Parts: sequence; C-alpha cells; structure tokens
Amino acid sequence: MAKGSRKSPSAWAQLNGRWQITGSNATYIGPNDPSSPLGLCLSSLPLRSGTVGVQARLSEGAIAARIVIGRNAATGTYYSIGLGGYDSAYVLSLFTPGRGWQAQEVGGAQAQLSTNREYDIEVRILGQRVSLDVDGVRIFQVALPSPLQGDQVGLLHGATDKLCSTTFTRQQTSQMFLSSCSSANLMTAYTGK
Repeated sequence: MAKGSRKSPSAWAQLNGRWQITGSNATYIGPNDPSSPLGLCLSSLPLRSGTVGVQARLSEGAIAARIVIGRNAATGTYYSIGLGGYDSAYVLSLFTPGRGWQAQEVGGAQAQLSTNREYDIEVRILGQRVSLDVDGVRIFQVALPSPLQGDQVGLLHGATDKLCSTTFTRQQTSQMFLSSCSSANLMTAYTGK
C-alpha cells in the first residue's frame, strides 16, 4: 500500500449485532438474535475510489468476514466483499433491504478456508471496477452494474459467538483497515505500513 497520512475513524455506527466501540476500534461481540448471526458496523471514513484492506483470522464456526463498501445511507444498499458465504471461500454480494443478499461473484469452496490463520484481504475500487485480492493473489475483478451509490465503508462479520477487532486507517489516495478475529481472545489490532 502507498504510504500517506493516516486517519482513524472519529465515530462508528452499529447497525446490526453487538459491537464494543473503543476509540477507533470496533469489536464484534455477537449477534443480537442467534437466528441472525451477522454483524454490521460502519466507520466514519468515506470511500468511493481507492483501496480497502483487512487482515482477518477466521474462527471455528465463522460465517463471513467481509468489507462493506458503497453503503448508501438513504437506501441501506451496500456491497460486501471478502471471505465466506454461499458455500464459497470468496464472495462479492449485494445487499438490498427488502430483497436480501444476492451473490454477484463467488469463488472457491468455503471448506478450503482455514481457521486460526490470518488472511490479507484487499479490495480495490476504481469507478465501477472492483477487485478482490487475498494474500496477494487476485481472486476476481468485476465491473459493477453501476457506480457505487454510497461512500460508507465498514465491516460485516458473521458468527454466533466470535470476537472481531478492527482498526481503520486512511491514506492519501487509499483507505485501509485491518481486522483480527479470534474465537477465544481479542487479538491485538494494528495498522499496516
């Protein structure tokens, strides 16, 4: 990632699930309702074009660890991109209130994901083009049907009893956040160089 000035979010919004907010850290501590095990937390840092990165450690039983991009505050629509879902290892999904989730692109089998291993996930946004790299390997690059309708970014995490700690930083031409997830203990969150 390019070096530049860094900025942590000044605020977080917990939209789904239970989160612990401490300064620039958001920690997923579980679902509000066990029948809906997804957590969604948004940062105050906007992004329409650039790079978002996350480092995630999947826990046993984790459903998904994805980056939220392009959330439109007026409609609630957003894309999530990263690990897990649809029985697949890698996912780009569109969420539309009233319609639910729709897979836009999937790859690999969810069974190939390892627990207790860190994954470096990077999402690049340039206009309507979005790419997903995992551990430095390009998984897919797609053209969205239209430009992102919003500029909110955050974290979508799915698990029934797992913890997730996230630290967001901002760079001049890109945005990055790093996350660690653990089934037993909160991992130390850190920023990359």
